[in-house]
Amino acid sequence: MPTADKALIDRLPQDKRDEFVTIGREALSRFAFAYQQVFDAHLPFFEVLVGKGATAAHIGKMLAEVGIKREDGSPLPPGTVSSAMSRARERRAAQRAQDAGLAPANPGVDLQIAAGRDNALHDPADRFTTTGAIAVEATAADPSNPPPQISRIRPSPNPSALKLPTATRNAADRLDQLRSNHADQHDE
Repeated sequence: MPTADKALIDRLPQDKRDEFVTIGREALSRFAFAYQQVFDAHLPFFEVLVGKGATAAHIGKMLAEVGIKREDGSPLPPGTVSSAMSRARERRAAQRAQDAGLAPANPGVDLQIAAGRDNALHDPADRFTTTGAIAVEATAADPSNPPPQISRIRPSPNPSALKLPTATRNAADRLDQLRSNHADQHDE
């Protein structure tokens, strides 16, 4: 069992310890660095540490052991470490989405697109059926028979078919009655 006075970084396997020292040297070799840059550049390394049970407090102490610490010499607080890791994760995810050509959809854009020519169209279970059962058809990729196009606007559900609780129906009826009475008073 490790002793309490043993440096946290010394508890790491040799390869991870060497990598941590390199991270510290790299950051300190710059004239100026931001803590966030360290986390952005080495997120996978910090994720491995977290996977092995390191807390934000542990990571802050280990960073201090390799020279990355606050101006007063104290380790980075757990909140700073946690926030920096969260921002690094968000930036990494955004970068991966951008690299993959993925971007958030613009409002009003239909996200369903037709499958390629060689694939059948993927439809919701109730599309093109009256019972909601999936109709199974064996279709070959035939250029003269393209797959059906997905409609741009889905029909709204039939409000009379919805089963609403009695209290909700009563409240809606009262609201309609009040609106009707209000409209009648203004018409006079």
